This record gives sequence, structure tokens and C-alpha cells, in this order.
Amino acid sequence: MADTRHRAEPRPPILSRIDALDFAAMRLERMAAEMEIAKILMETVKLSELNGENRESFEDLKRSSIEPDIQAKAMRDGAAAIRQLSIEERVVAARVAAGAGIRRG
Repeated sequence: MADTRHRAEPRPPILSRIDALDFAAMRLERMAAEMEIAKILMETVKLSELNGENRESFEDLKRSSIEPDIQAKAMRDGAAAIRQLSIEERVVAARVAAGAGIRRG
């Protein structure tokens, strides 16, 4: 069976700063959700129930998930800040577009 744990999902085309900000915020939101899932797993799975590769993967997960609540909150806060920047970029772009339309003629 093929290992699908680290399969990258296709990245959307990044054609503007707004696209880049939206993509960064989306990635942070996904990372926060994954951290919350990791926390739930760490609370419910017993290491003694695992063996071999599953045990190693779980130990890696535990090592990389230090303070998962704090990490998830930081990621969500970062995503919110980036989304706010994206909104501000949209407002600037709309004003520029409106101003360009007014000055024609």
C-alpha cells in the first residue's frame, strides 16, 4: 500500500498578493486543525497499544506537538491577522479600481 501521509495537495495559482495571503491563511488554519487532531490522538491513544511503524509515527507526533493548544491558537491568530491583511488589500484594490474609473475621460 502506498504511503499517503505526506501527499501534497495541489497549490492554487498565486497571481496576486491577495491570493498569497489567502493561501497562507488557509494553510495556517489547516495546520491548526491538524494540531488539534494530534492533541486528541495524544489524549486518547495509548502507546502500549501500538507497535512497529505506528508506534514510531506516534512518538514522532508527540515530539513535534509540544503545547498543541498554544500552537493551534497561535496558528489561528496568525491566520486571522493574515485574513485581515487580505481584506485590506481588497479594499485598496477596489479603491484603486474605482479611482481609475473616475479619472478616465
